[in-house]
Amino acid sequence: MKNIFPSYKLTLVREKDNQYEVDNVINNPKDIETIARNVLEIDKNAEEVVCILALNIKNKVEATFEVSRGTVNASLISPRDIFKRLLLLNVPKFITIHNHPSGNTEASYNDIQLCKCLNECGVIMNIKQVDFCIIGKDINSFKENGLY
Repeated sequence: MKNIFPSYKLTLVREKDNQYEVDNVINNPKDIETIARNVLEIDKNAEEVVCILALNIKNKVEATFEVSRGTVNASLISPRDIFKRLLLLNVPKFITIHNHPSGNTEASYNDIQLCKCLNECGVIMNIKQVDFCIIGKDINSFKENGLY
């Protein structure tokens, strides 16, 4: 009997290594803010940008990724965009960082929902979200402020 279904070959392609040079271990939100401002320069953007720090078991940054670039007050992101990169790197942890171009680091409803969604996906995938941070005039660390 002839197979009537087309066959597809799935190939995983790893993105280029570390888009930015980072040789840091994350110990606290100040370390995250330093990377966000001095390496990713996320605070200099006029639109919302979402970045990921992929961490090894000892919280050393293995890779950084920009996963979304949006508008002045919103950025569209799917957990798939984050976890496909983390799975290819085989890392156990990550940190989500995004900016608020207004400088106000107060979390929006959408920020909180995205953080919760990434936490839930992380539990299923066994890849822990260590923190979710908003960069503006200062830093809002969800972990430090008990938002998750």
